Order: sequence, then structure tokens, then C-alpha cells
Amino acid sequence: MTDFHEYYVVLKSVGPDRVAVVSALRKILEQVGVAECGELVARAQRGPIRVKEGIGRDDAEIVQQILEAAGATAEIVQIQIPGLDYI
Repeated sequence: MTDFHEYYVVLKSVGPDRVAVVSALRKILEQVGVAECGELVARAQRGPIRVKEGIGRDDAEIVQQILEAAGATAEIVQIQIPGLDYI
């Protein structure tokens, strides 16, 4: 069965290795520079942030795996799209 839902990934906590999480974010967000990834990690240390939005379940799981391999805690959240209840 095809999954018609979209997801986003939340970076809930950075973990002990901030540099590894910056590198993981660079891998995930290819268009974002190192400085911007460092700022995202600093924001994530203050509270959860959305890392990637509007992606499929498979891509969300890959993003989660990359972040968790770097020592971070990440969560996949399904975006609620009105009108998709019938699928």
C-alpha cells in the first residue's frame, strides 16, 4: 500500500558530540553551510527543532538514522493533511 502522508523530522536533543551532529546536519541539509548547521545545533540545545519537512516516510527514517548515528535524538512526526482521512 502506498503511503500518501508527509512527515517531518524533529531534532529533540543533540547528545554529547555537538560536532558530529553539525556534520550530520551538513549531510542532511546539503544546501546549508557549516555555520548555519552550527546555529541549528545551538537552537536544538535550547529545545526541539524541525530539521526536514514535507518528506516521505523512507526519507524521514534515513534522516532519523543519520542524526541518531551522530548521537542525537530524533523523532519522525506525520504531517496532518486535511482530506486524507479516507486513504
